[in-house]
Amino acid sequence: DHFFFSHFPTCGDKTCGMVTGSFKVTNQFQKTGSFGTVSLADCLRTEFYKVSAKNIFKMVGLIEPDYEDEFKKLKPEKYVELFGLSDDVHGFMTRADAVVVPSYHEGMSNVSLEAAATGRPVISSRIPGCMEIVDDGVTGISFNVKDVTALVEALEKFILLSQKQRRDMGIKGRKKIEEQFNRTLVVKEYAKLLD
Repeated sequence: DHFFFSHFPTCGDKTCGMVTGSFKVTNQFQKTGSFGTVSLADCLRTEFYKVSAKNIFKMVGLIEPDYEDEFKKLKPEKYVELFGLSDDVHGFMTRADAVVVPSYHEGMSNVSLEAAATGRPVISSRIPGCMEIVDDGVTGISFNVKDVTALVEALEKFILLSQKQRRDMGIKGRKKIEEQFNRTLVVKEYAKLLD
C-alpha cells in the first residue's frame, strides 16, 4: 500500500533518474547490494557513461563497509549522486524513470516489487526473485547476473526507449503486481497451503 502508483516524471529528453537496488539493505541483502553497487559503478565508468552523459543516476542505500574502499576507488561521484539510507524510498522511485537492481541473488526482491508497484520499469539481474517480477521487454529489462557488459547494454536499451514506451512498461509492471502479487491473493494462497 505504501508503494502506490505514481505518474511518470517528465524531464524532456533526459532520463530523470535510475535508482539502484542497494537500498533498504538488511543483513541478508548487504552482500548482494554491495556487489551489485560495485558492478553498477564499474559499468558507469565505461564507454557507457560517455554515451549517456545526460542521464542522472541516484544511489540510495548503504554500501557494506567491506566494499566501501573498493567502491570509492571507482570515484562514483562522477557518475552517480549518493544519498545514503533513506526513509523515503518511494519518493526516490517516483522521481525515477526506472529502478536498477543489479543483485547477485535474492529471495523475492522487495525492491523490484516496490518499483513495479510504483509504476516504474525494473532493470534487474536475471535471477530467481527478480525473474518472477520482471517480464523482459514488457515490465522491465533483465540482464545476465555478474555481467557488467550485459548491464551496460540493458541500461543503454532502456535509455533509447521513448517516454511513452517507458511509461507503458511501468504501467504493465503495476498491472502485473496487482494481478499476481496482490496482498489479498498472496494471503489466500498461503491459507490454502495451511488447510
